[in-house]
Amino acid sequence: MNELIYAMIAYLSNASCTLSARTGRHPIDFGKGIFGKNKTFEGLLFGLNAGLLLTLLIGIDFTVGLVISVSTQAGDLLGSFIKRRLGIKSGEELPITDQLGFITLTFFSLSFITSISFPAAAAIILLTYPAHRAANLLAFKLKLKKVRY
Repeated sequence: MNELIYAMIAYLSNASCTLSARTGRHPIDFGKGIFGKNKTFEGLLFGLNAGLLLTLLIGIDFTVGLVISVSTQAGDLLGSFIKRRLGIKSGEELPITDQLGFITLTFFSLSFITSISFPAAAAIILLTYPAHRAANLLAFKLKLKKVRY
């Protein structure tokens, strides 16, 4: 089931952005409030590189891994963009969007370059919500994140 492998790459790409918090704070939007202060170049590079590294380690086609890593980051940025337009401050939650934006855009993007099982992708997307909540709670307890969501 390739969809599960693709999801693992997306999860790592998405989660690893948090690890960049101690390396610098250079906002992608240059402080203009388009995405918010928590979306940094460091996080973007960590996320892209983590996804691509896992791609190479497990032997997935590089183009597939690149699409996964880029679309994961784009999905997260899109969610932040929507939150800013709705007046939701950086660091505040928008349920569903925060948890599912990255994985939904990833599978949508993959559908253009490889065969995707819709039932498998849908199941992974649905399971991502509780998994994402649990992972963020763990990151909060480990003091890697300032908020529990």
